[in-house]
Amino acid sequence: MKTVEIAPKKWKQFCDKLQEFCQGALVNIQLLPPDGATRTVAADLPLLRFSLDDKSDNCNTNLVIEAGLPGEKAVRHIVVEPIHIRLKNNGDGDRYHQLQIIAENGTTLIVIHPGLDPARLKELEKSEG
Repeated sequence: MKTVEIAPKKWKQFCDKLQEFCQGALVNIQLLPPDGATRTVAADLPLLRFSLDDKSDNCNTNLVIEAGLPGEKAVRHIVVEPIHIRLKNNGDGDRYHQLQIIAENGTTLIVIHPGLDPARLKELEKSEG
């Protein structure tokens, strides 16, 4: 399994690129809160929004994820104060399918299909000079 850690100074651009490249991709979102009880937030829903909101209030940076079907109310998940954002490739092909976000409110695991193409990740890295 390959893992890529996204540097905190690149989070905003990473979120913008993920939104651009993966909007409409099917996502599964799970929250593993500090108490250990895994909760499914969304299952096989198209990604609508993936954005970093560092202006939501005076002290917290929030990552906002929305998924849903057209004509239905979107599922909204907010990651409070991300600490680490990691992309994982679990070995089936070259795409990154798993996104792990460790934050104050627990760990959010997102599985993306068809996943993020590594070429897009390289493009992101190059554009962040």
